[in-house]
Amino acid sequence: MGKYWWVTWIKVLALTAVFAVVIVLGYRQVKKSVADYLVDAPADAKLTDKLNLEDMVFDYAGEFVDRMMEESEQIRNAITEPLA
Repeated sequence: MGKYWWVTWIKVLALTAVFAVVIVLGYRQVKKSVADYLVDAPADAKLTDKLNLEDMVFDYAGEFVDRMMEESEQIRNAITEPLA
């Protein structure tokens, strides 16, 4: 490994710490985004049984439709006069 073998282990530990932080932050973000759709279910139930998928899908579809309508409105109301 060479004279400064301990530098390699410091790099490995730093990279492990970064990955741990990213995983924890990702877990919290996912938990926060699905918290509104959790339903009471037994602890041994599948994930699909613990989530209210119907509301999740309809909420996403409603947000998507709103965004598409807004973009369509912007395109429709764009200035169409020639620049010259």
